[in-house]
Amino acid sequence: MGSIISMFFLLFSCINVEVQAQNNIFNVLNFGAKADGKSDDSKAFYGAWIKACNSNGTSAVWIPKGTYMLNPVTFNGPCKGPINFQIEGILTAPSDKSSLFLDCWIGFKHIDQLEMNGGGSLDGQGPLAWPYNTCSGKIEHCIPLTTSVKFAYMTRSRISNITSINSKGFHMSLYECSDVMIINVKVQAPDNSPNTDGIHMAKSKYIQIFDSEIATGDDCISIGDGSRTINVTNITCGPGHGISIGSLGKTPNEDIVDGITVTKCNLTSTKNGVRIKTWSNPSYPNTVSNLTFDQIYVNNVANPIIIDQNYCPNMHCKQGFSRVRISGVAYRNIWGTTSTQVAVNLQCSQANPCENIELRDINLVYHGLPATSSCSNAFYSAWKEACNSNGQSTVWIPKGTYKVELVTFDGPCKGQINVHIEGALIAPSDGPSRFLNCWIGFKHVDRLNVNGGGSLDGQGPSAWSYNTCSRKLEHCKTLATSFKFEYVTNSIINNITSMNSKGFHMSLFRCSNISISNVKIQAPDISPNTDGIHISNSKDIQIFKSKIATGDDCISVGPGSRAINITNIKCGPGHGISIGSLGRRPNEEDVYGITVKDCNFISTMNGVRIKTASQPSYPNTASKITFDNIHVNNVSNPIIIDQYYCPHRKDCKQDSSKVKISDVTFNNIWGMSKTKIAVDLECSQANPCQKIVLRDINMDYHGLPGKLATSFCSNVQGEAYGKQKPPSCIKRP
Repeated sequence: MGSIISMFFLLFSCINVEVQAQNNIFNVLNFGAKADGKSDDSKAFYGAWIKACNSNGTSAVWIPKGTYMLNPVTFNGPCKGPINFQIEGILTAPSDKSSLFLDCWIGFKHIDQLEMNGGGSLDGQGPLAWPYNTCSGKIEHCIPLTTSVKFAYMTRSRISNITSINSKGFHMSLYECSDVMIINVKVQAPDNSPNTDGIHMAKSKYIQIFDSEIATGDDCISIGDGSRTINVTNITCGPGHGISIGSLGKTPNEDIVDGITVTKCNLTSTKNGVRIKTWSNPSYPNTVSNLTFDQIYVNNVANPIIIDQNYCPNMHCKQGFSRVRISGVAYRNIWGTTSTQVAVNLQCSQANPCENIELRDINLVYHGLPATSSCSNAFYSAWKEACNSNGQSTVWIPKGTYKVELVTFDGPCKGQINVHIEGALIAPSDGPSRFLNCWIGFKHVDRLNVNGGGSLDGQGPSAWSYNTCSRKLEHCKTLATSFKFEYVTNSIINNITSMNSKGFHMSLFRCSNISISNVKIQAPDISPNTDGIHISNSKDIQIFKSKIATGDDCISVGPGSRAINITNIKCGPGHGISIGSLGRRPNEEDVYGITVKDCNFISTMNGVRIKTASQPSYPNTASKITFDNIHVNNVSNPIIIDQYYCPHRKDCKQDSSKVKISDVTFNNIWGMSKTKIAVDLECSQANPCQKIVLRDINMDYHGLPGKLATSFCSNVQGEAYGKQKPPSCIKRP
């Protein structure tokens, strides 16, 4: 009997629960909704909501199939229990002008445990509103169009199986929300619908968005300030502007962005792929950290990987530096096709360079060919981290093509640094980059090792036509040096290629104990002032086993150079290997201890040369210089001392050079001279060359048949030994 009574009470309780559940379902039709697509049903919806919100236990607002026109409405909480907002019908927004610039069309506020689902749709009537959008054309003082559905201060909730169509502004927006899941939603708007972000969030945390399809006119998903622990998974995006973090830094007191993961997403024909964007002017402080973009497939996507810290949507922003710090960003396993040649574009802030940026397993193709990369201040962040590390560190640039903005890597550093360049670095080609000191610089660094087999493309053809220094000496602006080392000591540069520098390819200033080997330098013979390697005010420098073909001196040794050893260099085309020019400026330091040995010159404008200015000319000395075992083939002026150096052959006043040249040996120099005068020693009348030695000279004139090469001497004191072809012109003292 007891068992029968217990069973009775159990059955009664179940029936009671079922009845209570049915009583907590509030059908909007029962509250006066017409579902005719014309009448305003917002009061009926709100009435059903109030009943559900004030009911104990789980309640439901049910919107059956049909078309419902709703004026703007906000469903406020807190409520007594969880609420299921089940949309099976089509909700249509108003189209009158009074509804264009509101905060939202449908809002949910201060609600815990909301479940929105049902397979229905929200039509924002966007086409009637988009012509009134001004925010896509200007930044300041524009009023955004109405968001279709906005969730504010909502917690522990779920939105699923809902479609948003043609929102006026954003489709969905989350503000100050926590622990919200968005799953299996569809967002639809044409690619020309302005500022129609699919899902936007700000100041929210623990948000999950997955298994959804978004096609719209702006960001598929945009993640604003204060977003933390956000997981975006399995999203199909396109058309649209991709998935974006930002924009950030536009307003003061923004909250940080941290812990964002975007994974297993598919982007097709979008204007961007995965993007971080921050303002540069105005810009307010903020930080972005711990971001991961993983397993992203892109199909015909512009800018698949982009950090833009100069974000300016209308291109009329004042120039400045973003104050937003970006760090700890990983791009992994991103592959597909890009519609822009630059597929990886990392334009970071000069004031706050990006730090700890990881690129791993990137495979992007541009029209069947490898795409390129562009980095600004991203390389500097890697350098900064390596420089501050104890012990030996490596900055690794993997294979790929990187567009690199102007950057100088400063020391001193805590330990030895290896810069391992496997990729191809490409310089900017715009106007401001032409006349700067250098493109890539290293300064105040000890124990630097640059290697890797990669290349530097200075984009010289974009700048050479602006060169004026090839036409005049005074008041000309030199073009940017590609690779400059200043105050660098105990270092090695090996297995690097420099192509088409704007100005000099490599430059060493105030350096000591440097070894340069196995470098390749390439530029056409018409490229102006593109010295291969220029040295000044440096000592204990070794350059060997390298090939240099350029438009000016293969190697130029300037004032203050001491203990320089140049060995086994293949030079040509170019202007040969030169000491100088010297004496052009006051207080130049002396040059001594220079050895050029075992070199091969092919079709150069000069061979081995010492050049000094005559007017103006300032005192200096060049001594203890040896040119040994030099082969020349079709070379003009194989052996030349020019103390009347005037590169333009005009506007130079003839006068005696104040530079003293002494103790110079030309030994075992042989081959073919392109000019009849193969040995041309034109020294200063005021300071004749002293202790000049010609030993074993054997050169033919590669001119008219039967013509012999000759030599010419002026103000030279010295001696000649061994074979002298052409006959020596040196007169013994």
